[in-house]
Amino acid sequence: MKIKSLFSATLLVAAAMGFTSCSDDDDNVITIPFQNESIKMDGATSAWDGVYNVSITEINYSGFTFSHSALASEWGGVTYYSWQGFCPSLSSDVQDRTEIGDWVDHQWGAITGKGVVAGRPYMLAMWDAWGEMSLQQPENPALEIAYTLGNKTFRPQSIAITNSTWGYYGMKNGSYPAQPFGDNSFCYVYINGVKDGKKVGSVRVELAKGKEILDTWATVDLTSLGEVNSIYFQMESSDSGDYGMNNPAYFCLDDFRVAID
Repeated sequence: MKIKSLFSATLLVAAAMGFTSCSDDDDNVITIPFQNESIKMDGATSAWDGVYNVSITEINYSGFTFSHSALASEWGGVTYYSWQGFCPSLSSDVQDRTEIGDWVDHQWGAITGKGVVAGRPYMLAMWDAWGEMSLQQPENPALEIAYTLGNKTFRPQSIAITNSTWGYYGMKNGSYPAQPFGDNSFCYVYINGVKDGKKVGSVRVELAKGKEILDTWATVDLTSLGEVNSIYFQMESSDSGDYGMNNPAYFCLDDFRVAID
């Protein structure tokens, strides 16, 4: 049986340019390292080798769970795989593959070519591009980070965000069915806090505004979210149609800093 990976061309992404740094005064602030002995990297892609494992529904780091899902479907004797959620990566691939068109095989990189710290894994995130951007809290967010230890609450402090390589060039050059971004284009990520099952706040981050497209790690202040049990991410793009966002639905995370009492 042949095996191929399949990604919708309508997958999307958002991230940020408006950002501030947060204080280091809190002694309880820690950085969650995206390193886990059970997380193995694929030698060919430099990304997590379990990304297409349909039995995995979350990744665990220091008491935090990162949502993940994979789907396998068969058509004409060929098995196709897709995924959404989070995927650890060490990829340094920043090549523009617009003309070549083989983005699916090279979807794993950050446009910076590395994490905030070179040689340390960062997190590639893919949103459910068919999901509708809504102010209402979704029942099962495609991109959710939850805390599972102690009283199960934490205070988000900051997180670093940048575009993925595919996301960056998809907005810069177009990536069918997406069009190159123009003066009035935008792509946002919303980081939402949840406490006791209710949404308690939101921070908007710009992956792109007009023709300015994020290509560095931007530190986003999350202290306004206060005490939460989880955070989840949503995306919004000016280039959207009947099937959701048209530009690739990826962005990258690193340096996730939280306070735990």
